[in-house]
Order: sequence, then C-alpha cells, then structure tokens
Amino acid sequence: MSSSTRMTLGAYIDKFIEEHAITKSDDQVILDVTSEEAEELGLFFIRGLCGWMQGLKHVRCLRQLTQTVEMTGDDELIDEDEEEETDKTFVN
Repeated sequence: MSSSTRMTLGAYIDKFIEEHAITKSDDQVILDVTSEEAEELGLFFIRGLCGWMQGLKHVRCLRQLTQTVEMTGDDELIDEDEEEETDKTFVN
C-alpha cells in the first residue's frame, strides 16, 4: 500500500460507517457486518491496544533507566546489589 492511499484510523472508521451503517444517531450506530468482519475488527483493536501498551512499557523502561543514570550524578551506572560504582558507562 503506497503512502498516498493510507488513511488515518478516524478517516477509515468514518468511511466504514458511511458504507455499512443501517441506522445512525448521536448515541449509537447499527452496522450491517458479518460475524467474521466483527471478529476481525475486534482482533484489530486488541492488537492495536497490545502494541500501544508494549510501546508504553518500552518508554517507561527507558525513562526509568535515564532517571537512574541522572541520580548517579554522572554517566556511570551503579550496581544496586553491591552499591559500588562500576566502569560501565551509559551509551545513548
């Protein structure tokens, strides 16, 4: 898929609703979809949510590592078990 044909999630959902909506109100939308399409949509959201959570975990680990290095006062890492400075340096 070329980048010129890609849509944002919001644009895709709006287009999908326009194509498959039976009734539409402010509170709810009733769609004409097969059970397979509904299952695929559910799996899509689950995969997206899991990917988002993995990204958060990665960012939090990096943030924690950065804060640990900043607390040492320099770029040397501290071994918490022995509480002694090592010769390892933080590499960006």
